[in-house]
Amino acid sequence: MLVPLLLALPACSQQRSADGTLKRQLDLQEALAFVHQDVPLAGNHLVLRSSLGGRFELKFYDRQLVAPLDAQWKRVRIVDARVVGKDALVLLRADDAECAPAYRLLQLRDYRVRSWTLVASCNQEEAMAVDEDGGMWRARQARNRLNAMVWTWRGGELEARLERPASAYDSPRTVTRGGDREGRGPRRDHDELPDWARWLPPAG
Repeated sequence: MLVPLLLALPACSQQRSADGTLKRQLDLQEALAFVHQDVPLAGNHLVLRSSLGGRFELKFYDRQLVAPLDAQWKRVRIVDARVVGKDALVLLRADDAECAPAYRLLQLRDYRVRSWTLVASCNQEEAMAVDEDGGMWRARQARNRLNAMVWTWRGGELEARLERPASAYDSPRTVTRGGDREGRGPRRDHDELPDWARWLPPAG
């Protein structure tokens, strides 16, 4: 009786194949998968579920899109999900063998999903704080008692920067060269991201 019941289910899904094309098919996991979370998103809802084999995936019900997650990700949960401009942004807590806790940001536009790994420091149990201001999404996680990593999403790009308290080392400095005084910017600590690393390429 199980097969006729599954074939009668109205649920369907869309999923990208290896060549990048969208395929519409019957969503058998609608009945078989274990649902971990169901959160509102884009006037509909987003479900985090795992298959019988244990792999996690997301289903965006506003477009019936199923996005399988990395098979190495463990203890996955949705931390935040919202629409910012043209993008749906989903922040996951998703650990792996190399780093725990680890956070992943997924961006969905139309039917394409990109992902980034956001890690302030491995084994840092400080929770990730998320807010939105004027259409700009921001996540912050402390690295230690003084410093924190801040990620900002705006204009379809992700920016990362190190946040630290102001000090004498951060004030503008002036050096003398050849009798002329030349203004110089703040000194960069060894652990601060260089300018070229502030705009991060997608991890997947």
